[in-house]
Amino acid sequence: VNSSNVEKLILDSRLPYASRRPKCNSILHLFDAWLFDASLAGVRLHPSHAAPMKERRTSSFIESKHSSLSMDLNTDPSQTRDVAYQAGRAEACGALCRIFCAHKTREVILQEYYARFYLMMYYGLQTDEFVISGEVLSNILFNSCSLLRVDLAGVQLLLPFLLKAIELVLGKTAPDFKLCEQIPYSELRKASIHLLLSMLCLPLHFKDLEIKDIVKRDEKQPPVTFMSLRTRIMELVRVALTNETDSQNTQMLLGGFLLIVEDLATSEQTDNLPMQTQDLLDSHLSADASKTRTSSGTSADGGSLLDNSYQKLQVTPRNLDTAYGLFGHATSLVCNRLMATWKTDLNVALAAMELLAGLAKVKIKPANMLMCKRTVKWMCDLIVFQCSRPAPSHSRDLHSMLCAAFKCLQLWLVEHSSLLYDRECLHQVLEVVELGISGSKSQTKSQEMQTVKVKIDKDTKSVSMKNRASDPPKFKGNKELMPASMRVKDAAEALLTCIIDQVGAFPPPCGPESLFSLLDERSLLKFAKGSALPEQGSLFRYFVIDNSIIVGLLEQPLGNIEEPLPTVTALIRGAFGRHAWTMQLRLSPRASKISSRAHLSDPGRPLPDDNVGQQHNVKHRYFPESVNKIAHTKAEKSIPSLESVLTEKQTADADKMKALIEQMASFEKEVSQRAKLERQKTPFPDPSTECKPPKICNEYQTARLFLSHYGLLSLEALKEPSNSSVPPDLVMLDTTNAGLFVDLECLDFIPNRDNDTVHIFYVKPGQTSAVDILNNVTSYSNVQPQFVEFLHALGWPVDVRKHAGWTGHVTTSWKITEPDDMDEDEYQTGTGGSLYDGRQQVLYWADVLSELALVVPSPETLKLRALSTSESGLENKSPPMFRGSPYTANNDPQAASKPTTLLLEAERGRQQEKQESPGSPAEIPPSVPGVRYRRPGRQPALMTGPDTKVLVVWLESFEDHDNFPIGELLKVTSTGQEQIGSLLSSSTLRPAEKDVYVIYIHALQNGLFRIHMMEYEKTQSKMSLAIPLVDGMVVSRRTLGSMVRQTAINICRRRRLESESYQPPHVRRKLKIQEMVSKYKCTMSPAEFYTSLFQDTPK
Repeated sequence: VNSSNVEKLILDSRLPYASRRPKCNSILHLFDAWLFDASLAGVRLHPSHAAPMKERRTSSFIESKHSSLSMDLNTDPSQTRDVAYQAGRAEACGALCRIFCAHKTREVILQEYYARFYLMMYYGLQTDEFVISGEVLSNILFNSCSLLRVDLAGVQLLLPFLLKAIELVLGKTAPDFKLCEQIPYSELRKASIHLLLSMLCLPLHFKDLEIKDIVKRDEKQPPVTFMSLRTRIMELVRVALTNETDSQNTQMLLGGFLLIVEDLATSEQTDNLPMQTQDLLDSHLSADASKTRTSSGTSADGGSLLDNSYQKLQVTPRNLDTAYGLFGHATSLVCNRLMATWKTDLNVALAAMELLAGLAKVKIKPANMLMCKRTVKWMCDLIVFQCSRPAPSHSRDLHSMLCAAFKCLQLWLVEHSSLLYDRECLHQVLEVVELGISGSKSQTKSQEMQTVKVKIDKDTKSVSMKNRASDPPKFKGNKELMPASMRVKDAAEALLTCIIDQVGAFPPPCGPESLFSLLDERSLLKFAKGSALPEQGSLFRYFVIDNSIIVGLLEQPLGNIEEPLPTVTALIRGAFGRHAWTMQLRLSPRASKISSRAHLSDPGRPLPDDNVGQQHNVKHRYFPESVNKIAHTKAEKSIPSLESVLTEKQTADADKMKALIEQMASFEKEVSQRAKLERQKTPFPDPSTECKPPKICNEYQTARLFLSHYGLLSLEALKEPSNSSVPPDLVMLDTTNAGLFVDLECLDFIPNRDNDTVHIFYVKPGQTSAVDILNNVTSYSNVQPQFVEFLHALGWPVDVRKHAGWTGHVTTSWKITEPDDMDEDEYQTGTGGSLYDGRQQVLYWADVLSELALVVPSPETLKLRALSTSESGLENKSPPMFRGSPYTANNDPQAASKPTTLLLEAERGRQQEKQESPGSPAEIPPSVPGVRYRRPGRQPALMTGPDTKVLVVWLESFEDHDNFPIGELLKVTSTGQEQIGSLLSSSTLRPAEKDVYVIYIHALQNGLFRIHMMEYEKTQSKMSLAIPLVDGMVVSRRTLGSMVRQTAINICRRRRLESESYQPPHVRRKLKIQEMVSKYKCTMSPAEFYTSLFQDTPK
């Protein structure tokens, strides 16, 4: 038969097991004689296995001592084996593997079948060159993907043989044995990877537990334990990742690599194992070696794109024994492969960066700072290389990779803030930030420019010669902004802001639930003089700086009336959040114990001193004495004296003048003497001449002082640009418009991080009803104890009424609730997780990039959702950001006659939310006759991205995943953002992006957990599923929560990267600010603007 005509088997295209399939015993009763006999056809059995079957007992076979991994067979190559039966034997072995992999939860298989199956596997997995059967080995591995994850009794007996077999497959790029014609080598490698992923956590889980041997071993050989296989498993993952060329297989291995690193680090942290001294010595030697730098600025460890440094590293097994060493090898291998071959494959590159992001959060003591620095450098090199590619290579996929790289850099810098204390590392990071924002570097090294020329096409020579090392750096204002794309520019701006605001300061004092200040106008006015809200206008003055920052200035002191100093409180709203600052003009530092009032009343003059020292009466001359000894010249006598030119009458007048002068001189002398005597009698200090402090001023125009001191009150700042729609650099907003405060609430409603939600369900055996599934979590006795432990490993509980972050629904998120407004309700006790259904509490987790709310729906959630959806239809619903907004208020004829009171519109919205059921989506007030509500168009605040649902389902019986009622339970997964997506899709005539991903978790009897990933609804996508979790992976108890959480976040992050309807939060905030400027700016001349600064705000 021609091998090209043989139909190839694809692992993922095989039909799944039927949910109502017969038990394994039933099938084996029918076919055991044929299958078991055929599986050992032509095999020379070990002497201990050669006895008649009726004389051997299966139980004694399993429980007996066994031999080493080798088989005691006649290996004389002169005795050729009969290969006529190999194809049939391979099919029989594959069929038996399929039967045993179809094992159901808590299904019982006869011990005799177990013994015969393990015996067949023992002979089929032999890898000795004289006894190996490639077809049999291929069929066994291809059909045994689920062998270690279906709770087969005693299956750990096969672990050494399975490991040796998959080492033969994954350890090399080409097979050394004959493959089955129907199984492609890439599919065989994929099946081997599945087996490898199911054994990663076994060594650290069972540790020094001995693995029983199938045949009697030599007494001189040590017993095989699970821990003895750990180094081989870790080394196999590293080697397989180095040799793998298939994209999907590589992503699976990357997920497994992160699992073993985190599992080992968590295990060491739990056991408090110190790092080995040799590893510390190696790290110090490597650190010393890395200090050697070339003149071009590239490191000795090979960070340049020009050399061949991005190749596989030589690793000794000793370095893989600790989390410290494994962490270093993982980062080195992944970064090298990413730069060498993976940078052109979007899915693999994203998976690699997800692995690096996960490694950034792994806690290792002491931290491997050398590898952290190298990782940051490699990420910077990747960004530089991708940005330097020619224009035809730039695509959305390339820019998605760049955005993911910038986010990965953010995580590394926040988790390892000490990296920015390194001057070289800081310089590299800021260079790539500049490259991302402007599209070029201010000063590019000549070596780097040559490197870029080698890597890209020759027609881009003009690009690489743009800057030279001898050129002076270009300043920001003189550069032409030509970023790779606006998405890349936004990602680089986010990294820059993170460096300035968050690196070394995360989490902030108020906790990770909010990256910015929790104070708003209402909170600040409670501490101002006369805390009552004004009847007209606002106590705040609002200015917009550079069309991107809204500054609200409050000119009243906050509860500090005893010190009447010029005080201004600024609420600064920008693209990256809200900040509150209070500034004072003080006469003394705050550390001084003396108040400012005391300094004003007593300036602190020094005490008088009567001893002023010796006084010398010196008469100063206008000319030196030698002048009189000089003889006069004729020229000096050319001007006659006064007496010689006067007549008699003039002489009389001159005499009178002289007399008056002499009289006046004597009078002045007398007055001077008298004043001198009076001054001597006057006490010191003189009250008439003493410096006195000015009268204390209680009224200031501190807003004017603030703007002036920051250089914002220039005439150029108030001048509108010609032929441009951009407003001036400084704009005043109209506080008499009530819509301004509604839009300020909408701006605060736009978070500065991405937010995701995970809904968690618990399924007991055989349950298919949504109501029954939701009832499971109402009592602790209904769930397994590991489930509650898993919930607490996902995040920490928060009270939705006090929580300032994301809570899983828009109606209760990002709010500041005062303690006076809350009722003291007792929390539920003894629940199986229903406490976290969103009514009182949710589980929450956050980092610098995203927020995650984990909700466990309960029957009450189903009731609330039923009430909220009773009035369906898009025209009757509106997201909270439109409640009371100008879209409806501007069309209300009664709105114009109402007083414009600060935040009253928002307060009415809050009261309406209190009357609604918690967690239910908000609705527009009932329609008023004669009033038409305008549907909003494509608003910046709506560009939140796709509607991605992530469900985590805990299964007591794994087979129940086939009948899980996803469609019914989607009703309780509403987050309130579905309406936003519906409004966006209706305004853009684009179908809404809805994706549903399900992560099934099944607790195995050995204490580990089986993972099953499924896509229920998925938009057409180029991207694959995120890691670290992979379908079929077996995870340990200590890493389960972290792995599930990272996978859920990465799934949502990948969907946002690919979606065209997504804008980052800071971009949405920036566009909202620009929209507010165009709606509420006051058009004034400079004279009118300056005059308004001196006018008092309403008191």
